[in-house]
Amino acid sequence: MDIPKIVKFWRKNGYYDVDIDTLKDIIEKHISYNTFLIEEYNDEIIGICRFNIDDIVCTTLDVVIKPEYRNRNMLRLFILKGLKKFPYIKKIRFKRGLRHTRIKEYDIYKFLGLERN
Repeated sequence: MDIPKIVKFWRKNGYYDVDIDTLKDIIEKHISYNTFLIEEYNDEIIGICRFNIDDIVCTTLDVVIKPEYRNRNMLRLFILKGLKKFPYIKKIRFKRGLRHTRIKEYDIYKFLGLERN
């Protein structure tokens, strides 16, 4: 993954500001844990997602999507990609950003409108 390209995307489209070195460390750490997803279209980043896995729970930390691509389907795409990497996940949590401190938790299959195997 092209870290400078990801950092540039995050700083332009992200919803909070951290220094570049901290942002690089965050991204590199999540890439190494396999908990960082990226979506591209025509070699351009259109979205990134960072999350943590704790047992059967996926906590979504950041979802940054280019404004013209923001819709529920992009979030669904990231969740499906995460579920493919970690098929044992049963619940998904969303940790809201700066203005919201609440954490919402859902059954991942119900959230996606899927039936369990």
